Amino acid sequence: MSPLPRKLLGAGIPVAVLAMAVVLTSSPRARAEGDDNQGDDSRIQQGFNIAPVHLNLRGRNRALVGLGSYLVNAVGGC
Repeated sequence: MSPLPRKLLGAGIPVAVLAMAVVLTSSPRARAEGDDNQGDDSRIQQGFNIAPVHLNLRGRNRALVGLGSYLVNAVGGC
């Protein structure tokens, strides 16, 4: 390969990486429409429904336990 194409290729790769970084960081984040609390309530209840073991709620935040169960068992696929 002659020196000119190597220089173009060598300069093109960092430019492509920079362009990709700009696109990825400036893209809008997707969000589900609707009330976030309503979605959380649904996920919390689903977390309790799909828990494979009895969940101990003594001294714990019920919503966080349910949401954690949802994340582990539904989203995480554990």
